[in-house]
Amino acid sequence: MALHALWDDQYAFSVRKGPIDWTDKTTGETDGDPTDAVSHLDDGTPTQNTTADTPAIQLGGSAHFAPTRGAAITTGTGNAAAGVISKGRHIGIPTSGTAVIHGIPVSGNPDFSVGTEIIETTVADGTVVGRVGGGAATNDGSSIFRGGSSPTFSMECVPTNMQLMLLGSTFFQEGTSQGLAAGADKGKLQLRTVADEQVSDPLYVGAFLKKMSASAADSRVLSDCCPTSFSLSADRSTPLSLSMDFTGRILVTDYNAGTDAKTTASDGDDAADTTLDIGRNYAMHDCIATISEGTSTTQYVMPVDSFSLSGSMETGYTFYNQPTPQSILTGPQSWEGSITIPLAGRGTAGSEKATNQTMTKLMAQVGMTGSTPSGTVNPIHISLFWEAQNPISAAFGAAATLPSSRSEADKVKNDRDLHIRMTCVITDISVGGDAEATQTISFRCLNQMTNSTTVAAYAVSIDTKAPASSGTNYESIFGFSNTTVTY
Repeated sequence: MALHALWDDQYAFSVRKGPIDWTDKTTGETDGDPTDAVSHLDDGTPTQNTTADTPAIQLGGSAHFAPTRGAAITTGTGNAAAGVISKGRHIGIPTSGTAVIHGIPVSGNPDFSVGTEIIETTVADGTVVGRVGGGAATNDGSSIFRGGSSPTFSMECVPTNMQLMLLGSTFFQEGTSQGLAAGADKGKLQLRTVADEQVSDPLYVGAFLKKMSASAADSRVLSDCCPTSFSLSADRSTPLSLSMDFTGRILVTDYNAGTDAKTTASDGDDAADTTLDIGRNYAMHDCIATISEGTSTTQYVMPVDSFSLSGSMETGYTFYNQPTPQSILTGPQSWEGSITIPLAGRGTAGSEKATNQTMTKLMAQVGMTGSTPSGTVNPIHISLFWEAQNPISAAFGAAATLPSSRSEADKVKNDRDLHIRMTCVITDISVGGDAEATQTISFRCLNQMTNSTTVAAYAVSIDTKAPASSGTNYESIFGFSNTTVTY
């Protein structure tokens, strides 16, 4: 008897450069024109549309989860356009100029939800129980129908910085940036809320694989998916974790993980890649957290018990008279979070500003009597820094020398460093705790603007540095459109 163990399942995530035409189901083209066709046909077959190059580059969904890029990507030296892949190509976690990996360490072996709408009508014909017809080949009456399908997937993982970038690109969209090999941006990666408008048609569209076996056609793919939420959290017993919810165009249930990944027209039966990035994870006890007093640029180091940040994005789907979405539009985002710190003071006498009751009173006044005019809301700034070498060394309660004061090349100095910076408006402060009294500061994140188009501080900015960024820098080039990283 054959058994299937859940812990044998592996997950992978692949991103395709859009925008995609959700009604275009072209496949088999070889001239490079249909770059915006969907990744999989309605029957689950991956689309195969290639360029006229030699070898031809795959621009269809067949490239998802492939271990190669299909064509070498350059580091960008002396060429401003280098490092940016063309529309239709797929994006993974780069390991060289030609190779990518796709594995995601998803926790708990979650499955996909089919998301099919079932429509049931009450027929006033005296029957006690509803009826169903004899299938598509008959003309029998029925009181139950299948409506549109919106398959979904909810996942959680403990990410590396590279996995965070790959997954986060589908939520931050135009706010995703990478540095190239030349200049101070070398190796830098960034996820940041956009300054004003964001294109509603997604620029980066994902595909999630649940690999059930190595060779049978029984694996599952959530094709052409966009996230509706993005959440980060950490506490003293759990490293930085990422949770996301996705909705896709279709759910493929017969994907063959051993043969269905192809990046060129001449590819044989390539296996889908599920290799994991083995970089560092981010524990709370390695984090330096800072908080500002109102609009002051000075931030004070504080001890942190827990932290959470959640973003949600309005995502709309139109079906018209089809069973699958004919368009997927991303809309406004909202961000909120909380951070828990000790109620009583920490640090030397007279420098407990960041943690004592005086700070609580100050923050409670933000946006009310502490501001002029009284209706004005003053933001505060909360930051979390994971730095491998020469980290912020100020004592609890003392003013920190922030990375923003460093030279541009050293703002994110070391490989795998991670900075999370938030511009916050406090919405609540509560006191609790298990043993020692703590205060939990709840907040919303918004872009701090100096005028209608100029941002003084972004709602959320996640900055990191790719591994081996002192080398050729292939390892930092995903292929994102934005190649300038401004800290």
